[in-house]
Amino acid sequence: MTIRNVIVACDYAYIEGGAARVAVQTAVELSKRSNLKVYFFAGCGEPCQELVQSSVQVISLGMYDLLGNPSKLDAMKKGIYNRKAGKLLEDLLNTLKENETKIVRSGKNSMVYKKISSMIDDWTIAIETPLSSF
Repeated sequence: MTIRNVIVACDYAYIEGGAARVAVQTAVELSKRSNLKVYFFAGCGEPCQELVQSSVQVISLGMYDLLGNPSKLDAMKKGIYNRKAGKLLEDLLNTLKENETKIVRSGKNSMVYKKISSMIDDWTIAIETPLSSF
């Protein structure tokens, strides 16, 4: 099995804290130092300059984070199940071969992680911590 694609999943498309910093740096460095096609799948915000200036393909939903959402009802619904994130992630996964793809997650309590973990059995893609398999 040859890994050709990596999806880095993080709540934020910008450096918001330590987990987001690790996710952004992981994606950028993998794109620089390997022949892998690297995708960055994020729920919140516009992509930071590190991502924009790299060859990483960024998919950012541009949503509020759960605590910053002005609608508490909307935040609650998206915290339980984010339909838009699920659909876009499923669309991306449908374009990639399962046995050639790894998902790297940053932050296991995130809205993105919850959707990935619910799909893991269907897709049989291993979820790894950043850089642990590379």
